[in-house]
Amino acid sequence: MKTLAVLGYFDEKSLERIGEIREHVIKGDENLCDSANLPHLTFTISEDTNREELEKQIAELVARRQLPEVNFSHMGFFPKKKIIFLGVTPSISLLLFHRQIVRIVTETGAGLFPYSVPSKWVPHCSIKEDSESIDIVGDIFEDPAFAITAKITKLSITEMDQKSGELVYRIDFSQDEMKGF
Repeated sequence: MKTLAVLGYFDEKSLERIGEIREHVIKGDENLCDSANLPHLTFTISEDTNREELEKQIAELVARRQLPEVNFSHMGFFPKKKIIFLGVTPSISLLLFHRQIVRIVTETGAGLFPYSVPSKWVPHCSIKEDSESIDIVGDIFEDPAFAITAKITKLSITEMDQKSGELVYRIDFSQDEMKGF
């Protein structure tokens, strides 16, 4: 069974700032989320979808619609998964964009993971897994530059092998690449 995700990646300036926060949080611990991957926002995770149709629809979306900004405003902790994340203050444009992606994904026949549906989606950027608590992030909140407005510059569709957890496929769609599409 295929597991596909639609991810949003950020501009270089935001990636640098997120990297600084990530370095502060991990403090030598190598349990980074997606260590082989750049920080991102996961819009959907789904199973059993038509990848080719999904690629076509996401390419059309990127070509015709402005990608949203993301306002990181806080840090959070998912205790079940032991993940520290950068939290997003959702904007109307981000929520509407997410709904549009969900519509595209479900129209391809995909079964969405429960936390990808609009009423349960928690926009965030995971920065550390296998963490026992969030007590290490207190001084980040004292930094007045913590708030980050990040521009999503591209969307990606990824496919993961469910048994190994390895990335087996990825295709990117940026507005620069989609001009004239």
